[in-house]
Amino acid sequence: MNKLRKDTGFERLRNTKTAIRDNTIPGEEAQVDFDQYKIKDMYGKRR
Repeated sequence: MNKLRKDTGFERLRNTKTAIRDNTIPGEEAQVDFDQYKIKDMYGKRR
């Protein structure tokens, strides 16, 4: 995951600040989730 963050420019920030956001109009913002998807290979094992 660290390599992916460095490659994509989304390095983890240690000193992040939180703030209350204003309500935005639909379609103005998006959320990205770096998740994984496991599928079966040709031997039936999940990869």
